[in-house]
Amino acid sequence: MTAICTLENLSLAFGGTPLFLKINSELPAGITGLVAPNGGGKSTLLKVLSSQIPIDSGHFTWKKPNHLVRQFYNLSSFKIVDFLEKGQLWKLFTRIEQGLATEEDFAAVADYWHIPLTWQRQLESVEITAPLDTPIEHLNGGQRTRLFLSHAFSKKNHYLLLDEPSNHLDREGREWLRNSLMQHPGGALVASHDRELLEYVNQIFELHQQGLRLYGGGYSSYQHRRNIEQAALLQKAQDNHKELRQINRIKQLSIQKFAERQRQGESKRNSQSKSLLDAQKNRAGRGFGKVKRRLEQRQLNLEIRQDALQARSRKETYRLKPQKLDIKTDDLRGGRRLHLENICLPRGSHKDPISLTLQSGDRWQVTGSNGSGKSTLLKIIAGQLKAKKGVCQHYGNYCYLDQDLSFLNKSLSALSNLNHLYPGRSEGHWRTMLATMRLRGDLALRPLKDLSGGEQLKVALLAATRGNPTTDLLLLDEPDNYLDLDSRRLLEKALVGFPGTFLLVSHDPIFIEAIGVNGQYKLE
Repeated sequence: MTAICTLENLSLAFGGTPLFLKINSELPAGITGLVAPNGGGKSTLLKVLSSQIPIDSGHFTWKKPNHLVRQFYNLSSFKIVDFLEKGQLWKLFTRIEQGLATEEDFAAVADYWHIPLTWQRQLESVEITAPLDTPIEHLNGGQRTRLFLSHAFSKKNHYLLLDEPSNHLDREGREWLRNSLMQHPGGALVASHDRELLEYVNQIFELHQQGLRLYGGGYSSYQHRRNIEQAALLQKAQDNHKELRQINRIKQLSIQKFAERQRQGESKRNSQSKSLLDAQKNRAGRGFGKVKRRLEQRQLNLEIRQDALQARSRKETYRLKPQKLDIKTDDLRGGRRLHLENICLPRGSHKDPISLTLQSGDRWQVTGSNGSGKSTLLKIIAGQLKAKKGVCQHYGNYCYLDQDLSFLNKSLSALSNLNHLYPGRSEGHWRTMLATMRLRGDLALRPLKDLSGGEQLKVALLAATRGNPTTDLLLLDEPDNYLDLDSRRLLEKALVGFPGTFLLVSHDPIFIEAIGVNGQYKLE
């Protein structure tokens, strides 16, 4: 298989902690998935390969140009035109349209009169009708993502480095992404936790500290092989532990038998000569010493193997010890939880009044295309936006997780955020809760802005599900975005077991099916 990029001894550490160490691998042609736990270095590796972050040691060699589409941009510095082919010509065409062009302007665009039509078609493909000088931050999440990706797909000869490209895309957008990706001739490395998207890749790389491991096929094939590997690793650890306990028992029995023989020998001193007894005692001591040394050596070998197995399990992309997320249900109440009557959205394409009543235990999804007003509706319910008209009534306590996790202070650590939000809980309590979500030690003390999107979302989920008071109604705006594969399954399990009410926005059909949604409200 032709290698697009060769990685040799690639190493990078942050704060003295290795993120990855001496990676040796080759990026194959075609579409390759990239998976790792939250904070495992996927985004960093893409930035390294696009030369946006320097490495500590090693090097990589590209055989074709590459282009990175990141998860996050400083949106305030970009306009729509910045993500259009030959966007630098926009000012020239603007001056020409205004009759202010110079001879130099006409000369500069002589070979590019087709570009304005290309821009129009590109914007139509991403459903944007705004002026070209519109700031990117004025677009909704789906429009931004499609614009960034459309710009990338226009680079036919480039190998694309895509970081969570399906986040914020609606069902139509995700289908457009898959089709565009499969038709892109340059190939791509796609860092993603979208199981549906990963089914379409040619192979999957799993990133861990020691390197990249390649699995052929899509997500189902990858997950099947990973399950087999995890089961085998767990069985090895159990067998080794069992043998270690058995060696300890044999060793203890040998000590007891030797001590018993010594006592029996002492009791015979009156009937046998001292020299004969001493000789027997010495022979027994030497024999016991040999057995003891063999047992101790075997025990040492088993302990070394056990340490190696435990170290390997810690380095596995999916740890053998599962994460834990329990949604607090103490004093959860029944009855009506939410009532909307003739709510008119202040923005979004949906124009009809919205009426909806949710009872305790209802599990509803808000659907609709990007820009229809799904997030706007949740913000109105959460009291962050005012409806044009209509009535919104809550019954009991509710918690809202928006896409930007705006209730968290990104300059504070995970631990500080939780202590600030719920000062009545001890620091030890929150450290334990964070550890169950694999946010241990230094990770719990870093500013949130230095954590991955998935790690930040874990902190938000803990705040929403383990704080006081009990949440009767959960409002979740794309809660599956940024979460790694293992954490998505964790969230699915937690929502399945939650007896309260939730209203959520998600475009992931696998996630929706797993959590058992029993109602749907569609915005047009």
